[in-house]
Amino acid sequence: MNRVLLTNIGLLCGAFVLALWSVNVNALPSRTIPNIVSNSLGLFYVLGPALGLIGAKEMARFKGLVRSRTSGILIGRIAFRSLGYAAVFGILAPSIYLVAQLLTTGSFNLSTDLIMGALTICLQSMTWIAFGAALGLYLPAVVAAALGLFVPFILAAYPVTMGNVAWRQMFGQPYTSCCSVSQQIDPILWKSSILVLGSILAGAFILVLTFNRRQKPVLLTKFFSIVVLGLVACAGYGVAKQGNYDLAVPRPEDAMRCEGDICLWPETPAEQRVANERVWNSLGVRGYRLVDTELVSDRHLLFARTSDEREVRKHILTQLLVHEPELKNSRSCWSSEDGELSLADALPDLELEDLESAVLTSSGKWRGLHGTKQGIDVRMIARHVNRECQGQW
Repeated sequence: MNRVLLTNIGLLCGAFVLALWSVNVNALPSRTIPNIVSNSLGLFYVLGPALGLIGAKEMARFKGLVRSRTSGILIGRIAFRSLGYAAVFGILAPSIYLVAQLLTTGSFNLSTDLIMGALTICLQSMTWIAFGAALGLYLPAVVAAALGLFVPFILAAYPVTMGNVAWRQMFGQPYTSCCSVSQQIDPILWKSSILVLGSILAGAFILVLTFNRRQKPVLLTKFFSIVVLGLVACAGYGVAKQGNYDLAVPRPEDAMRCEGDICLWPETPAEQRVANERVWNSLGVRGYRLVDTELVSDRHLLFARTSDEREVRKHILTQLLVHEPELKNSRSCWSSEDGELSLADALPDLELEDLESAVLTSSGKWRGLHGTKQGIDVRMIARHVNRECQGQW
């Protein structure tokens, strides 16, 4: 018994270390609460399969003992004693990671994402350990162990690769899709995941506790309970269809901090803030606002999420060109299904030096609208836009 226990604990610890490594390598760098919650749930890419495997092999090992018990309470005690420590580990390890990451942010608020993230951590751990336990009782040991290992991984990793929005939302896994500094987790994900994962958990509990009950009323109750839970899971699918592909929604803008014409999040990296401020102030642009969020106005320009000032300058100048009336009102030789494109719509990826010569004064100020108003070099821009659409270089 001690050897099996140590083996399982070693498996859980190894899975947790591998999960930490994977999250640290692939996670978005944002230090917001939604992204930290997303990364914490991402640990179940590896922890979920480990819990499912342990649940399956442990209950397969105790199947003979469970068969000798007819009381659901006694079966529950056997399951708890053999799997309780694994379920607790599956809750505590991601929770400790979540708290440790929150402590590094220097700020804390009891947001919906944090509350629902903590609840989903508990739900994920309980679901996959119970799912594995049910497999271990009803299937041959080898088959149960294989399914306990692969099904949790598939339901974590595969849906985020699909185009079906509902499948992406259903299994409590925003990791790899959310969240940048301007995003929070889609509330639809929480609603649909509770319905779907909760149905799997409840169904697994019913199957485990009634494993050795052969009475007709019990069998009928088991059957109809599973049917009802299947309908609840289908309702979760219906809710999930209302979500969006990115599993994220914009953060409320009232959390942004504005200084002059630049509006940023408290978590925006300081080096990016400095680079954008330097470039923005050097251009002398008036009438626009530089924002680190999704654009909702023609008077907003998107903040450059880089600390490289050359890249920041190119990013901002390109956006200014897209808004320039002279380019909007000039036709290019490019077209789309909706008709001819303007120079602004067909703007290519220009080198920074070409941009600066076309749109800046000798002192480095913006020459177009909301700048010095000296006018940009439309002919030069037009040459760059039009030279490829007719195969000319």
